[in-house]
Amino acid sequence: MNNPRLWILILAGLTFLGGLALGDLNARRRQAAAEPRWAMSDYEALFGQRFELSSERQDLLGSVLRSYQADIERLKSRHMAAHHASIEPELLKLGQRYNTLVRDHVLPPAQRPEFDRLCVALPLEP
Repeated sequence: MNNPRLWILILAGLTFLGGLALGDLNARRRQAAAEPRWAMSDYEALFGQRFELSSERQDLLGSVLRSYQADIERLKSRHMAAHHASIEPELLKLGQRYNTLVRDHVLPPAQRPEFDRLCVALPLEP
């Protein structure tokens, strides 16, 4: 056991095996994080468990809930568009206020002309 080559081989092997294990663990963690979760996934799972649904009925529940979610999103989009139009003047004033704050308090005086030049392309009036 005094042979340094043997120790080097043992340590290299252990390092390789440790790297494999950590790589696999990291890949599984990333895959779990990449799986898309949607708003009603927990409800769908709990409902299926509670009522002991067959896989066919579980799929049907998923379809119904996804359709419901899509209808909710359409409704939100419609109302957000109407709401956005109603607050447009207020948003414009707020934008102008923060534009002035950035120009006068964030930028040094030497950079303000460049900022003004860039802002000319962005109309701040409705």
